[in-house]
Amino acid sequence: LGFAPYLEKFFELYIGKALLKSSREEVHAIDGKHRVILLQFLAKGISCPYYHLPPSSSPQSRNQPEAIQSASEYISRITSVGSNGRCTEVMRAIVSKYLALSQRELKLWHSSPETYILSLDSENHEPDSYQPRATGIDLMICIVERNSGPVTECLIEMRRQLMQHPISSGELEPFVLRDACYRAIGELMAKNPGCIDSEQWFREELKQILVSPSCDAFPRSIMKARAVWLMGVFANDLPLNVWTEVLEYLTASLASSDVIVSLMATTSLTAIVSGVLESRAQLDRSHRDSGTASMLSQFEQVEEYDRKEQEGVDESFEESEMAEEAVPEPERLQKQEEIIRLSA
Repeated sequence: LGFAPYLEKFFELYIGKALLKSSREEVHAIDGKHRVILLQFLAKGISCPYYHLPPSSSPQSRNQPEAIQSASEYISRITSVGSNGRCTEVMRAIVSKYLALSQRELKLWHSSPETYILSLDSENHEPDSYQPRATGIDLMICIVERNSGPVTECLIEMRRQLMQHPISSGELEPFVLRDACYRAIGELMAKNPGCIDSEQWFREELKQILVSPSCDAFPRSIMKARAVWLMGVFANDLPLNVWTEVLEYLTASLASSDVIVSLMATTSLTAIVSGVLESRAQLDRSHRDSGTASMLSQFEQVEEYDRKEQEGVDESFEESEMAEEAVPEPERLQKQEEIIRLSA
């Protein structure tokens, strides 16, 4: 709470240094650990519950100290769009300066594809290795958790603008930015399924990238590798007929002349198959549980039936014993036979 009066000044300093006032080259020149610390500070400020107040007109906000109210309003501007909102510029900076491929990665794409893939794996499996890109994704997710609508709007608008650049072009920069934007959308869809119509996106754009032979050549192969990766993110959410198409395209991509595309296809196919096996296991468990419940229910019904039947037999025995002396011998024998039949 004591930090609230200084929040805006520190945020402006850190956002300027890590995102808005530095070029991509300048950001990449900053030590990786330093970049991670800057972004982690921003993420913690955005996710801090003390700065999540309702509008200033509400009684809950009016009862808070003025410094807390000001800090909350500032964070709201960072995560909002519109005349005072800054979400659009923040998201563009994250995409272009943290998610975009670096010059080193572009060189590895040709010289050592396996090393490039391993570097991607380290982002996902080594959270303590100070990965600026992974920290940039974490910051984006923090903004999504605070206000998901503006982030989705920003990314969709970026995608729309980048799609205007023809895929047949040989310029590198548009493909790098497009790849970064689609990576951000994929990360968002992994956290918030259904935020974008994946089937429509597949049919409008991604399918054309997957089937185009020209996309096996660099730099267009950057887009094909990203499209292949996206299939691994949301393919299991697609309708069955589209899902079958995706498997065909991914299988064909295994033979791509670009090694990165081929390795990405292997990773996505593995993710899809793992998802199917997990769903099958859950379905089997569900059927097994329902079958066990049904069997137990039947056992209970049989036991209840036997209990009631036995009660009826006992009552019959008692009644027959009470009336035994008054009942003629033939009728008594007939009743005993009936009791024996019921018992059987």
